[in-house]
This record gives sequence, structure tokens and C-alpha cells, in this order.
Amino acid sequence: MYKQEIASLMELKVPPALLFYVIFLLGLIFFVVNPNQNNTLVNVFLIGAFFGLVTYGTYDLTIYASMNIFSLKLVVADILWGMFLSGAVATLTVFTINKLN
Repeated sequence: MYKQEIASLMELKVPPALLFYVIFLLGLIFFVVNPNQNNTLVNVFLIGAFFGLVTYGTYDLTIYASMNIFSLKLVVADILWGMFLSGAVATLTVFTINKLN
């Protein structure tokens, strides 16, 4: 989907990409995983998905509002992906922590 819409603008820059994921994971651990280790996995997923909505939504909607490079379809797809990714990573992390303890 990205290649269809913004291929000419895409250039992988590894250091900032890695920095984003480090910061993102720290936020996910601080705001979702640590406070919810005793919560149900369904609730952890939902809280993680909300974190994804906030983080990916902030990025995508800012780009959509200020630059003419993303279609609404791409914005929605990326936000949904961020919600799923955040929920899944938070859930798997809490599940693993609980199994190890």
C-alpha cells in the first residue's frame, strides 16, 4: 500500500527507525505493560491498542493534515496496523512475563 502511494518519497533511514522503535517500546512498557501485568490479556490488548491509536494516530493524522502525501485509506490502514501491533506486542510481553514468574 505504501509503495503504491508514496514510493517516490520513501527512503529507509535505519538509525531514526531504530530510535523510533526503542522509544515506542519504552512507552509501551511504561504506559501499558508495567501497569497491567495483573490485568487480563484481553484488557492488556485493548489498552495496548489504545496506545497504538494514540501514537500512530498522532503521526498519521498530523501528516494527513499538513502534507498531501497520504490518502485517507492509507491513514486508516496505518492506524489500524499500529493498534494491532501495539496490542499484540503488549499482550505477548505480559503473557511472557507472567509465564516466567
